[in-house]
Amino acid sequence: MYKAQFADPSKETVKAMAQAQQRICAGPWYAIPTIALQRLRAVGFPTEFPDVSVLARAAQLRLVASLPSFFTLFGQAKAALDSEECILDGLRPTWVQTTAIFRMERNWVTAHGLRNIRVTIRENRDKRNFQKQLYRLLHGNGIAEELVAALATRTTNMLKRDCRPLVEAICHRIAARTLCMPPCVRASLLRTISNGWVTSARLHLPWSTCRFGCSHSAPDALQHYVACPRLTQPLAAYLDVLPDSPGPDYLYRLLDPRGKDNTHVLVDYLHNDIAYTAFNAVRNDARTTPATAIGARLKTLTRRSPEVRRVLDPIRAFEAASA
Repeated sequence: MYKAQFADPSKETVKAMAQAQQRICAGPWYAIPTIALQRLRAVGFPTEFPDVSVLARAAQLRLVASLPSFFTLFGQAKAALDSEECILDGLRPTWVQTTAIFRMERNWVTAHGLRNIRVTIRENRDKRNFQKQLYRLLHGNGIAEELVAALATRTTNMLKRDCRPLVEAICHRIAARTLCMPPCVRASLLRTISNGWVTSARLHLPWSTCRFGCSHSAPDALQHYVACPRLTQPLAAYLDVLPDSPGPDYLYRLLDPRGKDNTHVLVDYLHNDIAYTAFNAVRNDARTTPATAIGARLKTLTRRSPEVRRVLDPIRAFEAASA
């Protein structure tokens, strides 16, 4: 990133950074869109991956702001290039405009036109976090259009229907501070709406059946697992509220937060999280049963999160934790 202070990162650098971020997400390649990994704060996560292109712009702004002689040097260079000698002798090649000093000046003029960045530069007192402040202003804290578009494309392809309103509702609901949801539940929800489960349907492998063993005709697919009777029946013993009976649009209704209170939304997303955890437990260890995985996950969630303990039936949650 030292070179990014003087020049924007190359396409190869951006691609390598995206690939490194994707390797952290265990699952199908690009299991979660890169734009989503770089916008995790917008949907309630405590941290997120950096966008190297925006980080380079912030570094260049920080460098220009911290060099009092930058514009003096830039003025001298521009005056020399605009002199009659350079113009008459043809010593003004086009590549000069792409050099570091000209690119940094253009970046400064563009960013300085934004009021929040201009105020931050003028009133900055914390030199240690100056670049971090600039990065957050350039990157933005809201739910970006690119984030919704990327997730909506994934969900639409999975459910074979227009899911953009659904994804917008999910993003705004889980970003609200009124909905207290553990980060692990947010992560499994993001994995679901990104269609990032490691199933044969997602990997386009030959047809495989349900790993829970409910039926020989049930597919190894995300849409099936959240409604699999081997999961929903033991899960009903622990959760006070469950979605409607399974059907073709069961996953859509499970994820849709519109018209639901916070407790109902949290329980539905707990259902998704437990289904995802149980699926991975059975996939990685054939001896594990869905009921065992459900009990272990509920024990972990109730220990970590007071919000989860509040929505679970205390007696049944205790029985599940003691099983």
